Amino acid sequence: MPTSLAPISWTVLVPLKSLARAKSRLLVPAPQRRALAAAMAADTVAACRRTPRVQRVVLVCESESDAATVAALSSEPFDVLVAPGLEHNHALVHAEQKLRSLSTAQVGMATLPGDLPFLQPAELAPLLSWAALHPRSHVPDRAGRGTTLLTATPGSGLAPAYGQGSARKHHGSGAVRLWARPTSGARWDVDVLDSLRDPRARDALGEATAQACREIPGLGVVGADRPSRGTAARPGRGRTNLVGMSAHGLLLAAGAGRRMGMPKALVDDWLPRSIRAMQQGGCAEVLVVLGAGAAEARSRIDGLACVDVMEAKDWSEGMGASLRAGLRRIGRSTHELALVSLVDLPDVDERVVGRLLDSAFGDGEVQRSLSPRRLLARAAYHGEPGHPVMIGRAHWSGVIDSAWGDRGARDYLAARQVRLIECGDLATGRDVDRR
Repeated sequence: MPTSLAPISWTVLVPLKSLARAKSRLLVPAPQRRALAAAMAADTVAACRRTPRVQRVVLVCESESDAATVAALSSEPFDVLVAPGLEHNHALVHAEQKLRSLSTAQVGMATLPGDLPFLQPAELAPLLSWAALHPRSHVPDRAGRGTTLLTATPGSGLAPAYGQGSARKHHGSGAVRLWARPTSGARWDVDVLDSLRDPRARDALGEATAQACREIPGLGVVGADRPSRGTAARPGRGRTNLVGMSAHGLLLAAGAGRRMGMPKALVDDWLPRSIRAMQQGGCAEVLVVLGAGAAEARSRIDGLACVDVMEAKDWSEGMGASLRAGLRRIGRSTHELALVSLVDLPDVDERVVGRLLDSAFGDGEVQRSLSPRRLLARAAYHGEPGHPVMIGRAHWSGVIDSAWGDRGARDYLAARQVRLIECGDLATGRDVDRR
């Protein structure tokens, strides 16, 4: 992975099948099915348009009338490219070639389907940041077989292969897989009504789709009965799961690394790799706490979306100072859960973070028995406690009061019941102190 993360701007293509044929598996009368398909496209376009570094959104459709229907529902402007009679992949290739021929600007090209009504800007932004590191990349759908997001940086082509088994095809053609939690709106495509009824979708459904659902008596879609509140969430509001809660990543990277011989934030690609694990594992935002080598470390992560950076003034005191400073900063956010990790855990990746957050926000034992606000849980590696550690908001003030020296939250956690989430099959969880 490069150590310099120069941001690029993106054009996003949103293909739309003819509304007369779209979403045939949505078992509602044809007029309402067409209205749902148009509404989902409108919400998808709006979320893309509100995502940082998205310069342009283009609806690729079969007719001007379909484009006008979507435009009437969308709260955000978009461009239209009409490609009548072309199959999905051919339409995308045609659109990409035409747009590149009309502009010399060096922008990335991305595409995702128009049936992502739960998509949030805070979910798409970090995915595009990481997509900028690879010529081509892709995000699988919830089932892991299809594809939602497909990207190409300047100088590369999308080479779309949507259809049955597209995730495998895109991976096989060299597109790097970007990891997002299964409940992320970036993976939550809607083909059947049960996808709209899922209770994890509370408060995440786009307004146009919610309104369309309200027009279908007895549909029973969670969130469709809420008051109108506008469309997709504003960037930075931070929701990367569909249960109305979110996690804020807190990465401690202030240490001088005396045994290492250099600040650990400057070792190889540890710092961007750790941020990537948090973002792609499901953290809505990430706060990085720096100390030694702060100026150079900042330069290595400039341009990453949904990443905040601060310097702990008393970082030399030990990990406790970084933890206190970080928790105080994120205490001003709306998040209910902090996921705390260290920069010197090079094999702890997005799979570990994803498993922890799924235990908190998904259908697992932890979620059923304890709200994220009161949660204390941590990764374990073959039974041994390690990092990351999840700390619910109800515990933040107590951790701040007790975090001193290099012990961090150790004393606070030792005095309380902490759930262990086994991750030994995914990583060693070992911190690295020497080269």
